[in-house]
Amino acid sequence: MPDDLVADVIHVSGGEAWGQDAKNWPLAARCLRRLVRDASPRVLVVDAPPGAEPIEGTRFLGAMDHGDLLAAIAAARCLLVPAVIDPSPRVLAEALCLDVPVVVNRRIIGGWKYVNHFTGTFFADEDDVVPAVRSVLRVRRRPRRWFLAHHGPARAGAEVFRLLRTLDPDLPHTFTYVLLKPDFAGSATDQLGQC
Repeated sequence: MPDDLVADVIHVSGGEAWGQDAKNWPLAARCLRRLVRDASPRVLVVDAPPGAEPIEGTRFLGAMDHGDLLAAIAAARCLLVPAVIDPSPRVLAEALCLDVPVVVNRRIIGGWKYVNHFTGTFFADEDDVVPAVRSVLRVRRRPRRWFLAHHGPARAGAEVFRLLRTLDPDLPHTFTYVLLKPDFAGSATDQLGQC
């Protein structure tokens, strides 16, 4: 990963209008300005909205292909998720699978079940984002370990199996489902594929 793509904080925005709304770009921009001003982290914004006002100390990139995005997330120290109306951001679960802690808006309507002291923390707005990010960066967390213990393909496979057993009680006990996408390639996607 090139050094200019390594970040303390990464935010994945939305280049299109609906993505900016779902990812809550107005709050993201306010939080990133406050973070850069008060904590001086290396910040990377992926899929920045067109015409977004530059934020000093923040690197803005356009959309990335999924493998490169996962590599950028894996290289970050935390993921900032200011979304409220995004029902359950896939990027949140991807970050946890890549062992990257998350800092998530406490008003998010979905995905909140993934956030706890093992995986990251919540914040409300630009007034408390700096201490939230600092707390996540200060303490080594193991979000991947927690995610695999409580979610992930083996657990999802077991739930599918329980459902199938309600439909066919004679299914053999050795029968299992593991939900994985088989065509992952690259180190970040390999790690994610194991989640």
